[in-house]
Amino acid sequence: MRRTVNIIIIIVGLMVLFCTTLCFIDYTRIMLGRGPMFTLEDYEWYENGKLLTEEHNGLGYRIVVCHGTFPMPVKMQWLYLGRYACFIDTNNNHTDYIIVDETEACDTALEEIARDTQFIYYLGCIQSHTIFLKYNNGKKISLRQALEDDKVDITDLINHGLTVHKEPH
Repeated sequence: MRRTVNIIIIIVGLMVLFCTTLCFIDYTRIMLGRGPMFTLEDYEWYENGKLLTEEHNGLGYRIVVCHGTFPMPVKMQWLYLGRYACFIDTNNNHTDYIIVDETEACDTALEEIARDTQFIYYLGCIQSHTIFLKYNNGKKISLRQALEDDKVDITDLINHGLTVHKEPH
């Protein structure tokens, strides 16, 4: 009888250690701006289509990422106890980033990156995949991806110092 109890305690302890290890790996990867390895992702959205919250549910844990907040937008919950609410400053407009240009060499053709009702905006060469927006939380996203996901608009990029050529329609 005592041996059975010891075996059960060891098995439960190993399961807790295993789940803790998976959670630590996923949490670390999310904090480094990478995706989790051992979770299923659920998304909630702003009414205007911008991502508000990511919930990563793993084996006995949940990791919640609040977009548009600073500092420490990542919250970890054990055993799915309750819900975590993200409080977002809707006037922030995701302006907590710097533009990092990692372009070493590029083709000299103009690259269209945006349009509005009056102008077409171009980069001086093909480089939207080597210009990144680095957010205060450490997350880094390419200029191309940020524009496709509507995380920024061209006016905000210009205000942050991005050099573009614009031509009327």
